[in-house]
Amino acid sequence: MLLAALTGPAFAAQVGQPAPWIVGSDGKSGAALPPTRSGTLPPRVPVEVVRVDFGWDGVMPSDRWAPVVVWLWSGSGAFSGEITLRYKQDSTQRARITLPVSTTPGQVVPFEFAACIPPDAANSGGAIAELFVVDDNSSWDREIKFVPVPSAGDEMWGPQIDDRSVRALVVGEVSAGGALTTGAMGPAALQAQGGYLTASGPSEIKVWDRLHVVRRSPQALPVSWLSYEGVDVVIASADDLSEADPRARAAIIEWVRWGGRLVLMVDGAGAWWREFVPVEQDVVNALERGPTRAPGHLFSRAETAQALEATTSPVSARVLEVTEVGRAEGWECFWRPEGVEAPARGMVARGPVGMGMVTLVGADPARLPATVSLAGSRYLWRELLGGRAMGILPEDLLASADENQWGWWGGGSSGQDRAAALAIRTALDLVTIEPPVTDGTFIGIAGAMLVLSALVGPFDGIFLRRRGYAKRTWLTALGWTLAAAVLAYAVPSFIRTGRTSVGRCEVIDVLQPGPAAGGARWRSGVSGVFSGRPMTTRVDASDGVWWRGVSALESYRGNSRAFGPLEMSPTFGTLRGMGTRGFSQGQWTYRTLMDQRPAEPHAGPRCVVSRSSGGWRAEVVGLPEGVQVGLGTLSTSDGHWAMSFAPGTDEDGREAWSATTHGEPSSVRPDMWAGVEGQALDVVTNPWMVTDATPAGQAMGTVMQMPGSRARAQAADARVACGGWAELLISVRGLPDSSGLQTGPGVDSRTLTLMRVLIPLGREQVLGESVP
Repeated sequence: MLLAALTGPAFAAQVGQPAPWIVGSDGKSGAALPPTRSGTLPPRVPVEVVRVDFGWDGVMPSDRWAPVVVWLWSGSGAFSGEITLRYKQDSTQRARITLPVSTTPGQVVPFEFAACIPPDAANSGGAIAELFVVDDNSSWDREIKFVPVPSAGDEMWGPQIDDRSVRALVVGEVSAGGALTTGAMGPAALQAQGGYLTASGPSEIKVWDRLHVVRRSPQALPVSWLSYEGVDVVIASADDLSEADPRARAAIIEWVRWGGRLVLMVDGAGAWWREFVPVEQDVVNALERGPTRAPGHLFSRAETAQALEATTSPVSARVLEVTEVGRAEGWECFWRPEGVEAPARGMVARGPVGMGMVTLVGADPARLPATVSLAGSRYLWRELLGGRAMGILPEDLLASADENQWGWWGGGSSGQDRAAALAIRTALDLVTIEPPVTDGTFIGIAGAMLVLSALVGPFDGIFLRRRGYAKRTWLTALGWTLAAAVLAYAVPSFIRTGRTSVGRCEVIDVLQPGPAAGGARWRSGVSGVFSGRPMTTRVDASDGVWWRGVSALESYRGNSRAFGPLEMSPTFGTLRGMGTRGFSQGQWTYRTLMDQRPAEPHAGPRCVVSRSSGGWRAEVVGLPEGVQVGLGTLSTSDGHWAMSFAPGTDEDGREAWSATTHGEPSSVRPDMWAGVEGQALDVVTNPWMVTDATPAGQAMGTVMQMPGSRARAQAADARVACGGWAELLISVRGLPDSSGLQTGPGVDSRTLTLMRVLIPLGREQVLGESVP
């Protein structure tokens, strides 16, 4: 009865989750266990798995981190032990995430994991994931398998793996939830209301058919920052978020700075919204709430749409004002109220925070006079999320609504979509050190085969026959075969050649100190470890860093049991991460991983951009000796230039790499990598134009589509578009490996670093008043 009470509708409403299922002590679902034939209850188990919440409403976004919450109840006693979640991570390895747990007597206690499950996880033995519970003494354990269709007592319904939806997380009571999900508006209705058509035609509108809205109460938000990678936008009221766990608020802030997108309602009287715009100087001011007339263009649209009715009644709202510092940071205002002349004032303000995007809304679209119907509210919410001028969802998500692109990417290899899969594959190709295979290896193999053939053939057929042991040749042949098998296992460690090597390709986004905040950097990287000997690699634990396995192999070409499971566990520093204890691999094997890192203090080289006669000059100082800077791209509000860097010295005599622009800027960003013959490529950085046959050396823009890096592109573009920032893309070879992998001495290494550096421009550079 207690379990039924704890998992009934009241309990579900309390925690803000859908109605759960129960796992009894026999591993089956149910509210209580029946008595045995003797009339006595079965022996009490130390802990019950009350429920498991996968992802967002039971849906795990494909190959993206999402929360997994396990609810435990230990009755009147306390339980201490471990829970472990295991699933297929990629084509070569499995993930095994372990979390120590300790329950409180009489209470149902939640424990938060995070998982990154690929779309074909159920193909590895039938189970999407497995959960293990064990006590401290290892005297009791429980295993639960999550499968597509349960058929046994230890099996439960597994999560749905979704690789197509655009996902919006709505926190608390915000009108966006109902406006975006109730009575979905079809393409014809949207076109009648002036929908967001581009050259791609109606296919862009299909994004709304794929939009999946999930709701969470403020108290049920994840407390790990990268758990929010599984959603594309978070929509919340600042007042509602004030009721969330401080750890959850800190996680959202870190996720936004990392590249997330937040739509924040600030129409209340409080100032909680300032917590989510952590800058040293104010970029936006919110005026006092009062009667405000909605923008006139909303009325004009309402006049042409049957679902909207325009009125002239004022609405209670807060007008937002972007400061001069905010404009220099790339902030803009939209929906200017009637009668307000200042261009820096509006009912909506949007701009970058760190490398993410925040939209502040001073009036709920559902309460505007122009939207007295649900269809009208939905129309304005869609303009906030995906309109041409102010939409917070980036163009790559809108473009991905084209159904044909899903046929190009079959999944299997790591990556949430085709762009990410190609980025990971290309990055690994560029830093893989091919191990040498000498003639001695083949001579040894051929010699061993000849010896075995001689022993089984001439020796057994001639020598033993003459000795009168012809009837025992089967036994000697078996002995030779067994000896050959032992030698085949042992000898390769002596004849195989090749040194242990580590290759790493890393994308670093650097935000140099600007008008409103200090500098910071964010990193996403893939590492490949080739073992020249049987070895164990240790990994330095860093606060907030998330590790996972990746592979460039499609699932049908790989075996998830090729390596032992990648042992991981959540870290509990200032920021929660997903650390790994290290990993082992056999001789002549190649294991690959990815890490994503939160904001770090600005460190490393410093870039300077200034005007020169006839163009711009870019300079990179502070690089270690021996590194090489390749081709790069400079972007300002004027356009884009390809640049070729050369070594030299700066004004203070320090070693520096510099380049100068030539000619007129291009309206599209050129590819920043050199081709096979060393010629700069003049192709658009577009991941959908890269095919599997594209040479890796001609696909530099593809690597920039790596998870994390792609999410940060929108904030970079917003800063450049305002005219106060320049973006410098450069490739650097030879930087020290910063992954934290420890493989021991005698290791060859190869590193390739792509750096996207945002440099604030002084007034003289913006206006062209100073020409050195």
